[in-house]
Amino acid sequence: MSSFHWCLSSIRSATTVSMGSSECWARLVVDKQIGHDGDHVSINVDEVPDELYLPTIPKVPEHLRSVDVKAYEPEMIAIGPFTYELRSRDHLKGMEEHKKRYMKKLLERRGKELETTLDSDMRKLEEEARTCYSERVSLTSPKFVEMMLLDACFIVELFRYTALNNGDDRSDPIFRIIWISRKLGRDLLLAQNQLPLFVLQKVYDRTTTPGEKDFHGMIFNFFSYVFDQVPAPSGGALNAGKEIEHLLDFIYKNLWIARPNIEQVENGEFTRTARRNTEQVEKEQEENEEFIRIRCATELQEAGIKFEKMPETTIEKLPKAPILFEEAKGIMKISELTIGNETESLLRNLTVYEQYQNTPYGPLVSFLDVMDSLINTAKDVKILCESRILTNYLGDEEVVAKMFNRLGVSVCLPPANNYKAMLKNVNKYCDRKWNKWKANLWHNYFNTPWAIISFFAALVLLILTAVQTVFSVLAYFQ
Repeated sequence: MSSFHWCLSSIRSATTVSMGSSECWARLVVDKQIGHDGDHVSINVDEVPDELYLPTIPKVPEHLRSVDVKAYEPEMIAIGPFTYELRSRDHLKGMEEHKKRYMKKLLERRGKELETTLDSDMRKLEEEARTCYSERVSLTSPKFVEMMLLDACFIVELFRYTALNNGDDRSDPIFRIIWISRKLGRDLLLAQNQLPLFVLQKVYDRTTTPGEKDFHGMIFNFFSYVFDQVPAPSGGALNAGKEIEHLLDFIYKNLWIARPNIEQVENGEFTRTARRNTEQVEKEQEENEEFIRIRCATELQEAGIKFEKMPETTIEKLPKAPILFEEAKGIMKISELTIGNETESLLRNLTVYEQYQNTPYGPLVSFLDVMDSLINTAKDVKILCESRILTNYLGDEEVVAKMFNRLGVSVCLPPANNYKAMLKNVNKYCDRKWNKWKANLWHNYFNTPWAIISFFAALVLLILTAVQTVFSVLAYFQ
């Protein structure tokens, strides 16, 4: 049974902006006053904005955070205001010194006047940057500007060094020990550990030199270096021309398994500004009340379905979706997914970000929901590994199975399921009489190697008995 929680209401409609009081962007200030006639309460609404907005950098809601707290907390570096108070912790203090070291090296290379220029740039961007966060930032203006400057310079320089040396700069402590850069990559993709990309872009624009890669190319290069999971098919970024909010959004828009159905994109359905009338919303909700599940990989294999890795492709030749089912051939094709130490943290933070998107579709959550259906036990993981769909660097198949089963806890499925038609076709294939009979035979009689050996032994004995009988009859008549 799936661990994904089903929300029939369209929680991300144009008028819905929050899931909890801690994420409410319109704030009411209650002031209790004492008068001659007793206590009375007055409500000050002067600070309430005229329009509510969707944040680009959300704070992880408690119902998701409580499932796995460590998945959302930095292990090496704190970035942005949401993790500002954590910088004094022992395991994060060291990176604060590295930020200053990178800033010093940048100023030595480009001149001290750059500091004044960047400080002015950050002050101009401060107000816009503050509005990107789902909660009001309490940092004073000087502290907020200093934070943006140090954090942004460090990130840009980190990406720059990776691009220049391909991560092989042994003189730098960060690259000398390979796991440090991997942990930095993990922390830079935490939902609450973000700076707006326009802040990073401004620092890059001020410090770039002729012949350097464009900034998006540097980002792509860094995360391709530190992660085993390649963000996109060969040929570059999937959404190179689209506006990027921050680093996590960059990976979200370029991760192969999080890509929306091509038909949805072509129809203009997968945008933050997509408008749906009431009839469309009600139709989607009514259709999705039919909760479609499919069998696990083991049972599907018993029913005759084969699993194949989606072939490597280019941007120009993308298939319609990351999971396809060819009903005529009984083949399910799934995009390759590498499972490593940081995979669960990455998928959890991408899921949090997707939960705040103002669209009826959730391509990543829909993908993970299908994988949750396919994987119940270690045996299911083994089948997908043998099909080269999963590359398991964790080694333990049971650990991978539990990871997929936990990813959907407290996560709301989107109103529109990307894979609804495919799931129906899979069930339709399995419900054919011959496939049901075959699945029942394998499940009940051929479920162990000894059962198969026993069957063939009995079959051979039966054939030998029949042959002996035939020869006995022939001998009798002769």
